[in-house]
Amino acid sequence: MSDPASVAAAINAIISKPKIVPEKHLAKPPFKFLYDIVVGLKDATGFASDVFSADELSAAPEEKDGKIAFLQKIIDYTVAKTGATLSVKPQKICAGLEPENTCAWLAVLAQGAAEAKAAAAAPAEKPKKPKKGKDTEEPEAEAPKKGKTKKGEEKEAKEAKGDKKKGAKGDKADAGETKKGSKKGAEKGDKK
Repeated sequence: MSDPASVAAAINAIISKPKIVPEKHLAKPPFKFLYDIVVGLKDATGFASDVFSADELSAAPEEKDGKIAFLQKIIDYTVAKTGATLSVKPQKICAGLEPENTCAWLAVLAQGAAEAKAAAAAPAEKPKKPKKGKDTEEPEAEAPKKGKTKKGEEKEAKEAKGDKKKGAKGDKADAGETKKGSKKGAEKGDKK
């Protein structure tokens, strides 16, 4: 697949810009054109999305060292992800030499990008299995509170009982006042 026409078809199937015309663009591909292909494939498929910093993707490098470093990163990533053996050298690409090796690299790059796109689409098509976790399991019994001793718990229990007794006496007192008040009100109402 390293002939220019099949390389162009593979890349054009994934990205719309830049549109590759094999005779024009792959005979001696300029760096900016290759940069746009790499960034376009990354954006369309996620391939090599973790390779470059935001600064490296904001604009194509203009110095020769920056161009070589960019190409070396993407070539190394392509080889690592696809397992392909490539004899392309970034220095030769920048000089416009060995376009057949550049096409071989672009073919492997397109293959890796297509696989990344397929892998990204595959999980969305699979039905999701219920996850085991808090939602599917029965709630566990509440764990005992740490730091409290038995004596501390007994003390809290006594205090709670004391509060209930006080509350009950207070309620009775309030009830008695209400009865007295209502009796007096009833007596006054009877006298009228």
